[in-house]
Amino acid sequence: LDVTEEDVSPVLTATRIALLEDAERHLELVTSRAEAFVAGEIEDLRDELEDSLRSHRPRAGHLEEENARTRKAALLDQRRRFDRYLRSIASTARYNEERMAKAIDDANASIDSRCAKITALKDSLGTCASTKGLDIRGREEMRELERVRKHCVDLAAQLRSQAERNKTATEESNAKFIAETLKTRENGGEYSPEVCEEYKARLARVDQAAVATKEAHDATFTAMEERAAALANETHAAYEEAVPHHRKDLELIETVDKCMAEAKSQLKALLAKSDEEAAALAKEIDLVKAIGDGARYVAPVDHFGEFRAPKDEGAAVDTLRSLDRLRRMLLARCKFVGILAESTDIKLPEVSFNLEDVEPELPDEEILAKEEEAKAAAEAVKAASGGKYLKGWHAKDEQYPTVVSQMDELVERCKERVKEAAEPFYADKDVDAITRPDAIPAKAEDLSATKDAIVVELREEAARHAEEGAATLRLQVLTLQDLVSNQVETAMEYLLEEGRRHVAEAMHAEAAKHAGDAKRLVGDRNRHKDLMRPQLALPSRKTERDSLVESETTRGKEAFEKLETEASAVTDAIADAASAFERKLTKMSIAVAQLCSDLVTPGDLVEDGPGADAPKVLTRKNLKQLRRMRHEAADGGTKAAKRRDTEGGRPFKERRWLPVPVEDLTPSACGYEPLELPPLRWPGDPPPTPPAPPAEPGEGEAEAEGEAAPEEGAEGAEGAEGAE
Repeated sequence: LDVTEEDVSPVLTATRIALLEDAERHLELVTSRAEAFVAGEIEDLRDELEDSLRSHRPRAGHLEEENARTRKAALLDQRRRFDRYLRSIASTARYNEERMAKAIDDANASIDSRCAKITALKDSLGTCASTKGLDIRGREEMRELERVRKHCVDLAAQLRSQAERNKTATEESNAKFIAETLKTRENGGEYSPEVCEEYKARLARVDQAAVATKEAHDATFTAMEERAAALANETHAAYEEAVPHHRKDLELIETVDKCMAEAKSQLKALLAKSDEEAAALAKEIDLVKAIGDGARYVAPVDHFGEFRAPKDEGAAVDTLRSLDRLRRMLLARCKFVGILAESTDIKLPEVSFNLEDVEPELPDEEILAKEEEAKAAAEAVKAASGGKYLKGWHAKDEQYPTVVSQMDELVERCKERVKEAAEPFYADKDVDAITRPDAIPAKAEDLSATKDAIVVELREEAARHAEEGAATLRLQVLTLQDLVSNQVETAMEYLLEEGRRHVAEAMHAEAAKHAGDAKRLVGDRNRHKDLMRPQLALPSRKTERDSLVESETTRGKEAFEKLETEASAVTDAIADAASAFERKLTKMSIAVAQLCSDLVTPGDLVEDGPGADAPKVLTRKNLKQLRRMRHEAADGGTKAAKRRDTEGGRPFKERRWLPVPVEDLTPSACGYEPLELPPLRWPGDPPPTPPAPPAEPGEGEAEAEGEAAPEEGAEGAEGAEGAE
């Protein structure tokens, strides 16, 4: 043990002073006992001498003898009183010394206990779980150090005050005894001046002893303060020496724990995003089913954008938009879950949703500016996040980054960060100085192994999520064909009904333009009919009859002309509406074919992988199969079930959606044919010339045709009047 001279010197000085004081007290005690013994012997010899003299005294000396006896009793009483006072002073001094010694011992014990708290704080650094806890423990240590120092100063002040009170009490008691008791005959007392001077001298020595005792105590108090300060500084230095080792260990542990916490948080965000996408896909499939069932279609919130007002686009456009969202969601979901085959190559080209001949009106510039700002903000957030799902870590170049591969990359990234933090730690750290060997191994290579349980848990959670998501997704892909077929059928029926409605509206609109002339001509015909009566057959009514015939002939010709004009206009309107329907149907067919060809089918999925057993639940079992399964369960599952219908392979092939060239899809390929109407023929019109008659007609046939022409004109006129 190395102890400096400065530390030992105060203790040696205090010890010497205490030994000298004890020797002085012992000397005083021995001296007082010797003086008492000498005084007793002198008294005894004096009494013996007086007895010898008294036996020979003269009679005249009786009076003096009585006075001497009284004076002797008085002197003895004074001495005894003074001795009693000295004994009381000595008893008080001993009591004060005992109290002072006990107070000093208590003070030292209190200082030691306070310093022991600092030592306990140093020993408890191993229980700190973080650097913040270490900082809190450091602040507690500094407060405790300040308390120790202040407590030492307070204790020294209290002890000095107590020593001063003891000295003052002794001096005041001596002064009071001198003032009240040690009085000469001139001052009304009974003490002689010689006795008073003697007693005052002895009391003065008592005062000097009290002063010396106080000075010795002051030296003891100073030594106690120095010892306390040295002990406090020593414990504080030991604490400060131990803190850096704990801090380095805790910083490494926090770095590792932070990596694990970030991995958990990122996995949680990844799975939450996956759940959101799964919910969005399920919602989109419900919308597909709703459109196919003819239910009321409710467009999603983001269907028209944040800044555009919603509008009704019809079931056809809604189907195209729904299929576009479905193909994108389905492909992204299959990639993420990890069930898309590597040979699958789906490009997802852009498809136009405009089925009309005119381009849609663009929104206001203000709305376009807001959309550009929102798009730029989204791109900035995406660039800052560093990935689609996680923040700042996913940088691996993969064709299909799945949840499992992203989890593996996350673990690798975490291990790299742990390695980066461990290398400088183990380079500067002594292995024997590691304060937490349970959490920090002796080798850097073994540090990552301490978190293997967490890594295994993260991998299992990611694999479980992928398995559940893949099982649900496989079932959705298997059941999607009928839903999409119903949706497309509903959209085509809606488009056909809309085409019929537009054709009818165009026909009625053109007919309405000629309704006034038709109404006027019908009124003239009815008026002419009312004017026809039997009297017109009279020769005198020939002029009136000829005028009526001329008016009716003019009206008939005008009726033929108006009917021809109306029929031509209606035919043109029907042809235009049919052509527009043909173009719309062509666009719709091409768009539907493109969107459906981009949907993920069961053939695009891997046969083995997550959720591969999920489609088996769709196979319904008959009673024989259920009975066989029950028998197998009763036998413990040792016998494998055999099916005779599968021994030679499946008797059928799975139906697949073959790719169709969308450029060859036309309405005529779907069974629609153009409507060709022959031109209308009016009475008096020449018959249409045939393009290439097979043979020349004979003379009889030519005459028959000439005779049939007037009859046909007459029938056409009657038909025209009926049409009016």
